[in-house]
Parts: sequence; C-alpha cells; structure tokens
Amino acid sequence: MRFFLLFGLLITSALPLCHSTEFNGPLKVYIEGDQLYYDGELTQQGLNTILRVSTNAEEPLRWLVVRSGGGEIGVSMDIANWILDRKLNIKVVDGCMSSCANYLFAAGNKKVIEPGAVVAWHGSAIQKAFEFAQAIEKALADITDPDEKARMRKISWEKTNSYMNAMKAKQASFFDRAGVDPMVTIIGQEPEYRVENFWALSVKDMAHYGLNDVEAAANYPSTDLSRFREMGRAVEFIKLNHTQ
Repeated sequence: MRFFLLFGLLITSALPLCHSTEFNGPLKVYIEGDQLYYDGELTQQGLNTILRVSTNAEEPLRWLVVRSGGGEIGVSMDIANWILDRKLNIKVVDGCMSSCANYLFAAGNKKVIEPGAVVAWHGSAIQKAFEFAQAIEKALADITDPDEKARMRKISWEKTNSYMNAMKAKQASFFDRAGVDPMVTIIGQEPEYRVENFWALSVKDMAHYGLNDVEAAANYPSTDLSRFREMGRAVEFIKLNHTQ
C-alpha cells in the first residue's frame, strides 16, 4: 500500500499536471446543441461521462468546449483519441493547460482560443528523467531507514520506468496520428528557453509544430497572464527561434 501511495505521489509530482482548483474544480460535462462542454480535471470519470452524455446528443457533435488544468496523461490521450475519432473542433475557454494542451488541443480539427484564454504546456512523457529523480526523492523524504529507502527507491524507479515507457509509446502513436510534433510539449524546458512553469506560443509558433487551423485574437501573445501567477501557475509566452 505504501508503494502505491508513493508511486501516485511521484507521478503527479513529475508529470505535467495542473492541480489548481481554479481549473480543476468539480467536474462538469454537458451538451448544448452541437457542443460538448468539459470543465475540470481530465480523469477516467471524465472520459466515462463524455461517453455517456455523448450517446444522448440530439444532434451530431461538432465542438468540444474545454476548460481544464490537465490530468493523468494516459486518460488524457484516451479523451484526445476520442476527439480525433469524431473529428471534433475544440474551443478553449479560460485555459487548457498541461495534458489538455498536449493532447486535447492537438486533437482538435479546428482550434479556437477564446479572447482571454490561454493554451499552456508544461512537459510530457518525453521530458528529461531528472524531474522523476527529484520527484522520487521527494516522495521518499519521510523514510528514515536507509535500507527501506533504498528498497523503495529501486521499486519506484522500476515502476516509473515501466509506466513511462508505456506512456512514451502511447504518446508517440497519438502524435503520429494527430500530425503534431511532440517537441511542442517540452520546448519550453530546452536550455534556450528554460521556462520554470508553463509556456504558451503564438499561433505562428504553434503551426511550427503542426498545430494548424488555430484561431486566436490578434493580440493573443499579449493576453493578461496575471491570474495564472496568482494561482501559482505562472505562464509565459516564448518566441521560437525558427532557425533552429
């Protein structure tokens, strides 16, 4: 039992999740006309709700309207593949962050970012391993017995590597299907940019990674990001060096 608690802690510490209650409050999934609304964390419960309510749609769905801080990457990809299957458009209100940006936004046919909203990345299954090392040590911090800590460290690395290898393969398959360069999910972590938290990109820079048919306000890179800083989830726009 202790290991499963530790594994859950280290995965949520190292992987791109956003836990702000401003975004991941009580789950809301409902349909209005041809639009499916999803507000909350990306979870298995959320996917199950999508599948249930979508079967009751009175007309063909064309849009997913999303507001989410992200969630576990595996189920996020399952939701994104559901979007691809149905060739849905996606509309972002307020924010689509972390796994929402990685997968749901990438899966949208047409992609609309509402004025004042932001799409922000934070890392993915292909990010550097040092973040997992830090997360494992943090998860083991309260274990005082050296032998027990060494045992749990070994188990944690084995389970983490197994999980991440599965997620890397799943992610590669998803991005190949979506026609998107997965580098978008880690570019802000590269030495040239060194973003400490979340990063956002202009419409032009999103297209560099295959995120096409994106509609956003002309002044999108000047979006007020202060509310994200107030939540402890700082976002910054980065400008790509297109000669790289």
